[in-house]
Amino acid sequence: MEALSRCRHYVDNFLSEGGDRRFRDSGLLFSGRPGVGKTHLAVAVLHELIAKYRIRGRFVDFTSLTQQLQSSLDPGNSDTAATILEPLESAEVLVVDELGSGSKKLVSWTNEVSYSLINKRYQRRLPTLFTTNYRLEEVEEKSLDRGPDTDQSGSLSHRISARLVSRLYEMAQPILLDSVSDYRRLVRAHQHHA
Repeated sequence: MEALSRCRHYVDNFLSEGGDRRFRDSGLLFSGRPGVGKTHLAVAVLHELIAKYRIRGRFVDFTSLTQQLQSSLDPGNSDTAATILEPLESAEVLVVDELGSGSKKLVSWTNEVSYSLINKRYQRRLPTLFTTNYRLEEVEEKSLDRGPDTDQSGSLSHRISARLVSRLYEMAQPILLDSVSDYRRLVRAHQHHA
């Protein structure tokens, strides 16, 4: 309920005061285990911003983006990294889903992709909504099962560069969804009992 309340507050206060129709330049960073509603909330905020303020918004899954960018390097592919990234860099609001996900083998590649995209949005002061299975800050989580695609610490700093983590502190208000159960598991368990 607290996360929902913060999302509503964000939407309601998206325009700056004074009637100059300037959007806020900060975003939100939803973090938590898989299945707790991070993407659902981020997309709901984006939908409300589009409906209420007629902004141009975009959604990108980070793993798909890195795969698309990698394939742009293949000979004969007409897409370039610039043509893939430009619409994301210039969108009035962008949702970056699953920041820090992907193969650990591609950490240097994903660091460059994420830094390029997010730094340009940072410089242009464009609001970005992020979802991630990792925490922005390092904490001890010995008993927390975060799933097979997460490292032991659960920290975003182990998945993306320190300079990008630093940008996130200024770019987005963290919303930690740590007291919510995996919705998919609950639905599945209910289906088995029905």
